Amino acid sequence: MNGSRGQAAVETALILPLMLFMFFGLLQLIMVQHARLMTGYAAFNAARAGVVWNGDPCMMRRAAVVSLLPTLGATDTVAGTSEPFGQPRPGLMRTWTRAQALVSTTGAVGGLLAELGITNPGMALVDVEVLNPTQAMLGHFHNGELAFDAVAGDPAGRDFTNRPEMREATRLTVRVKYLYPMRIPFANWLVFSSYLAAHAGMSQTGAIFNPENTRSPSLNVTQTGAGAQVEGAKALAAGGAEADAEGREIYSTGSLAMLWQLGLGTGNWLFPMSASHTMRMQSNFYQQSFGAAGFCPPWS
Repeated sequence: MNGSRGQAAVETALILPLMLFMFFGLLQLIMVQHARLMTGYAAFNAARAGVVWNGDPCMMRRAAVVSLLPTLGATDTVAGTSEPFGQPRPGLMRTWTRAQALVSTTGAVGGLLAELGITNPGMALVDVEVLNPTQAMLGHFHNGELAFDAVAGDPAGRDFTNRPEMREATRLTVRVKYLYPMRIPFANWLVFSSYLAAHAGMSQTGAIFNPENTRSPSLNVTQTGAGAQVEGAKALAAGGAEADAEGREIYSTGSLAMLWQLGLGTGNWLFPMSASHTMRMQSNFYQQSFGAAGFCPPWS
């Protein structure tokens, strides 16, 4: 009887850590999938804000941040709740304030890194990029405004009747990029490492507490559907790159390198996500709406 109990204790000691690891890893993957769905919802709301607010980048980013709040903190109460034991539980106002601070700070740092040529484009916790209309369509602008409500025979040539390029120019397509903070220790590193492996053929070696990313310098990886090749030497230093199906860069080699170094140095692993959405403009798109949002007052 004592021998059976001792064997059961040994088996439990061997299996329990593995089962806990699998449970927390699965939980982190579920949270990542939830954040992916919320990123798609954020792209929808950003596009909806853009079509009614003249493509205002601040309004679109603000709509995206509001949509992503449930992935950043508690939002089920307005002011939060006080716990008799432990830390108070934050509410919607505190989560919103924290999100605004993170977006502004990471946006400023990401813009500086982009200016230095380290990342391209810059990295912000939440960012909204206008994919359509493009700068190449500026020839359709009149006084800095793309007027989609022009009438037939307009002397400025903005008549939609026989101008398919004008109809294309008033189709707003936005991409929301989100660096989702993964919270579960060890599982967050594993998920991010798996992301790098999928995009650049990376492998992790060494001790769990001090991993190293390696791959053959002679290996080239072509991203499926994107036609974006990643050189082996770059992947050794960075981990890869990500582009969409049309070859437009979403997260550059330098961006993924910074995320990898940030995770190793601070333990904060950010999973890069993106989603796009398209809507027809319901207000005229202004030329000054191109570019990053920059600083946006939170309540204006």
